[in-house]
Amino acid sequence: MNKSISTPAPDSLCDATTAAKPLRHILSLSGGKDSTALAIYMRDHVPQMEYAFADTGEEVPETYEYLDKLESYLGKPIVRLNPDRPFNPWMLVFLTSYVS
Repeated sequence: MNKSISTPAPDSLCDATTAAKPLRHILSLSGGKDSTALAIYMRDHVPQMEYAFADTGEEVPETYEYLDKLESYLGKPIVRLNPDRPFNPWMLVFLTSYVS
């Protein structure tokens, strides 16, 4: 038996608190080829697109240089989300608890 799944109308997904807020489009970049290709595509199709990069604190210097070049090409800032602590201390905490 083939049952169709009904999808709620977009208007019904918004309540009074979200309806007043403007819709934001945010693309998270990894610094790799796939997220770069998507960012370039979206730049041409969604002008209000915003870009972000989740910095682990363990990136090679070339990654930051690449993001600077990509930022220039996109014509918009790439927000760098920096952690309070870089990735390695967390890895050591969880690896140590996993191994012991």
